[in-house]
Amino acid sequence: MIIEMLQYHLKPRRIGLVEQLFSESITERAKISPLGGCWRVDVGTLNQMIQVWPYEDIAARDKANAAAANLANWPPDIGKHLVDCESKIVVPAPFSPPMDARNLGSVYEMRVYTYTEAAIPIVIERWQEKLEKRLKLSPLVGAWYSASGKERDWIHVWAYRDALERERIRKQALADRIWPPETHDENMMIRQHSMLLTAAAFSPLR
Repeated sequence: MIIEMLQYHLKPRRIGLVEQLFSESITERAKISPLGGCWRVDVGTLNQMIQVWPYEDIAARDKANAAAANLANWPPDIGKHLVDCESKIVVPAPFSPPMDARNLGSVYEMRVYTYTEAAIPIVIERWQEKLEKRLKLSPLVGAWYSASGKERDWIHVWAYRDALERERIRKQALADRIWPPETHDENMMIRQHSMLLTAAAFSPLR
């Protein structure tokens, strides 16, 4: 299984219009292969839409994209609203949940940690040791990592009912030593950032 993450960087005040354009054409595209989720960034670098598309492998992705190229209204015509689009292929961790449609909350947090190349197996092992207790506090949407390069991104997405619940859970997890795992060795982590997201109306993850 792989995940293609698409980050659309849009011109200011265009994201509502772009969401509408995608909503008008996503149904036919999703018949070829399902959309995992779609969010807008509310806290972080603004004017971004993030989509995640799951595929069995690269060959399945290429086949789906070739079929989608024959659709009359895909991709939607967003060129005049777009600054750029970044595509990233990531691999789910062994414990990452399936990309099924679920109603999980109104606030999603996407955290991106960049590690050295050798760190990812260690991160996975340490997460596995502590994840069961953390999942009792709020659901994990996905944990994915880049599989090539000297720097590897570790991307994890969590769902919360609202921002207040997020703050309460993070404080509780830290105070009770439930979370985070000890993966912040000086020679492992390079940088990290976080974004708060809200789901698009057509997102299977809501």
